Amino acid sequence: MIVIQQRDAGLDSVGQQVRTWSTFATVRADFKFGGNAEAYQSDQRSSEQRGTFTIRFREGVTPQMRVLWRGQTWEIEGVGEPVFLEELELQAVIREKPSGGE
Repeated sequence: MIVIQQRDAGLDSVGQQVRTWSTFATVRADFKFGGNAEAYQSDQRSSEQRGTFTIRFREGVTPQMRVLWRGQTWEIEGVGEPVFLEELELQAVIREKPSGGE
């Protein structure tokens, strides 16, 4: 199961606007690993891992959403065209924050 989340705007205890995430849907999904990559820039290492989640067709899923799966947060980068209004592919990525050189 994966959780698809969407951005929401709300107010904190002092009335300031804050951005939060809320559950859009919890669905079954197949996952296909798409590879990973590392890069070094200015002596800092960054890495990313890519994958595709395939879910039953659901309207309203956009690249502004994210996926929670196995304790990790995946950014949705693309939403494929529905296959006969039955399946939907979500191309997603995890990006590790840059770290200092070794």
